[in-house]
Amino acid sequence: DYLKYDFRPCEPDLVQRMKAALTATPRDFALSLTVDAQLRYADHWRALCNSYRCNPDTDGSWATTLRHLELAEDWFPHTGNGHFYDMDMLDTGENALYACRLTDDEKRFSFTARAFLLSPIQISRPLDTLPDFELSLYANEEVLAVSQDALTRPPVKLPEQNGLRLYSRGLENGDTALAVFNPGDDAAAFSIDLDTRCVCRDLWQKADVGTADTLRESLPGHC
Repeated sequence: DYLKYDFRPCEPDLVQRMKAALTATPRDFALSLTVDAQLRYADHWRALCNSYRCNPDTDGSWATTLRHLELAEDWFPHTGNGHFYDMDMLDTGENALYACRLTDDEKRFSFTARAFLLSPIQISRPLDTLPDFELSLYANEEVLAVSQDALTRPPVKLPEQNGLRLYSRGLENGDTALAVFNPGDDAAAFSIDLDTRCVCRDLWQKADVGTADTLRESLPGHC
């Protein structure tokens, strides 16, 4: 079962009471705290909750998509092993709360951020009108495997290059997953030293892209 505890201000003593009430039941609960789980109480949230959120509501805009990514970085040390920072519901698709104004690249950006940074992935849209592109996001088993990797090792932020945000995560099988985001309007290039010669795979394309000891690529804006 899933309980979303939604109130402001979020205070540790009240969350402790809710946790105790849930623990006293015969059912298993995932406890999600939103929307004002302040970073200064991060140790409390990690001890009490399975996910915690402190960011603006999803509204289908590119500006909020970027803000969700920026705010997530502060929570990397408090993420992993069943306790995750919540980047809020996906801003893809259409629903009663907002109209999605993202391009396909921006939708992929949004989904990749949640999958790679270990956020819960929540779809809030009618499924009977789901377009093929969005289905390809939600059902890419290779991207989902990184999201659900059993090691749940927190992301590591790599040095920014040309305005690009780069992240790394070690996986249970010994592989390393990399994610690169271009929040800017113009194309930009990056280069990542892999330390040893590796087989590289593009998970969105589901295809190997060669063997190399350095990964070089250029990304369009908002990609």
